[in-house]
Amino acid sequence: MKQYQTYGLGTVIAAVAYRDGSEILLRDASDSQNVADFAATTYVQSKKDSLNIPTDHWPSTELRRFSPPLYGYQRFADCHTSRQQLLLQSLASQVETLDDSILKRIGGLLLSRAVDANTSFCRWRSDRGGSVENTFAGKSIGMIWDFFESDPLHAENDLKKDVESLVETLGVARKRLGKPATVLHGPAQELPLPDNSVDIIYSDPPYYDSVPYSHLSDWPFVWVKRAGVFDKATRTDGLVEKSLEIAVDRPHSRSPSTHDESYFKAELAKAFFECRRVLKPDGIAVIVFAHLNTAAWEALLEALVEAGFRVTASWPVETERGGRLQAQGTASLQSSIHLVCRPLDTSKSTSADQVGEWRDVLSELPKRIHEWMPRLASEGIVGADAIFACIGPALEIFSRYRRVEKASGEAVPLREFLEQVWATVSTEALSMIFKDADAAGLEPDARLTAMWLWTLGGMEANGSDSKNRSDSDAKVVASTGYTLEYDAARKIAQGLGIHLEQSDSIVEVSGDKARLLPVSERTRHLFGKNEAVPTSRGKKKARKPKQLSLFEEMNTIEAEAEETIAGELKPQAGETVLDRVHQSM
Repeated sequence: MKQYQTYGLGTVIAAVAYRDGSEILLRDASDSQNVADFAATTYVQSKKDSLNIPTDHWPSTELRRFSPPLYGYQRFADCHTSRQQLLLQSLASQVETLDDSILKRIGGLLLSRAVDANTSFCRWRSDRGGSVENTFAGKSIGMIWDFFESDPLHAENDLKKDVESLVETLGVARKRLGKPATVLHGPAQELPLPDNSVDIIYSDPPYYDSVPYSHLSDWPFVWVKRAGVFDKATRTDGLVEKSLEIAVDRPHSRSPSTHDESYFKAELAKAFFECRRVLKPDGIAVIVFAHLNTAAWEALLEALVEAGFRVTASWPVETERGGRLQAQGTASLQSSIHLVCRPLDTSKSTSADQVGEWRDVLSELPKRIHEWMPRLASEGIVGADAIFACIGPALEIFSRYRRVEKASGEAVPLREFLEQVWATVSTEALSMIFKDADAAGLEPDARLTAMWLWTLGGMEANGSDSKNRSDSDAKVVASTGYTLEYDAARKIAQGLGIHLEQSDSIVEVSGDKARLLPVSERTRHLFGKNEAVPTSRGKKKARKPKQLSLFEEMNTIEAEAEETIAGELKPQAGETVLDRVHQSM
């Protein structure tokens, strides 16, 4: 791909997909189709000074998620075919002619949809009866094997459907609101509202490092701004403003970004302080969050508690589409946790009432989790979804105080409390898994395996065709075994009294991921070698015929068999029950 961009190599239409009834068929591309494609390329090159095609370059930040620059695609326009560039340029020109500012903004939204559907990074989705997946189906832009170009004039790709969908959505919103709404645009750290003026705050804050929102919007933005929808770009490089975005964008060799984990927590705390300021004393706030990384949860919850909120309830709501690209073959949550919060009222309590005793909090925690988890299970919420859903009930205990202290007077940080939450949840989950048996007698490796599989149990439905993922998506997923975030795995193990670092016979740790090893990868531990014990006698090696008597030959065979059994193929008795079960497999 780098050579393709460097030397300006052309593209060739290899095949054309068409629908025949319910089937998707392929046929060879005609010469006229390749001639038309070449003509578009020639036209764009000859008119590049007069055509209003973006010249904006990809930013150097977030290269982990947006890898086109690493393959020679330096400009956003490089990621479109010439025909796609002409299509988008034509649409942008049409939107620019609109005089009504509202219509122009709606036109900008439709142009964004067209950008999404017309790039060289669109995927083929065979699991949907055959269709082209738009560019932004995932949360990153990485190199992919697919190269599909949709026909924008085909009935299935008609922009009229996008217009109708947008109008319908606006109509539903207007009906639900019942009256005109005021939409404000600005940083969450500085809300343009007076104190104690809001009844309800409903926020779906950035998910730590999961979604690089402003970077995702750069691509449509470079086209939409050419349609005159925005007065001017908000940055000198012509891209979306990112300086105040509350998201983790780690620095690297090409990026001096300061948006690390500490920045995320500090800015999120500012935003929550603003929410606390504008919310009425009897108001309610709902915070939506979903992340598999416990560090992300700690950052969110610490910011929430520091801002003066107490959690009164939490509900897991299935908001994630199982067939979405991000969920395919990955350990993805199916639910988003809705944390229901209220301002912590300190006006009627003394300073002593605002301090909680650590021992009281710890004694109440197991009872609260024991009440909550069976209810979640009865509603079909299991695995990681259930684990994170317990954060809310647990925080109801901790966040009712301004400060929690140990007997020594030392303040208990939220991080330490969350460690106890994980331990309690792990213990309760294990008792639910083996509700008719005594889980206390299980050995550590069996407890960890059971809990690990239970945690991933709610994610099994996410498995799908891995070929639809980009390179950057695929690197996240191990080819075999069962992968969790390392920090989550460590806390699960710790809650069971197990040190993950000392469990290398069943768990492999690599970077920020931990993987439960399948039986096939445990053979060295189980048998002392890299191959398992053969379960049936294989073919014997051919030997030269030797003149032996019948009894001499039988004696020779018996001696060889005894030597084999006593030798390296004889497995040692497993150290644990799990080992012995795996040996038998």
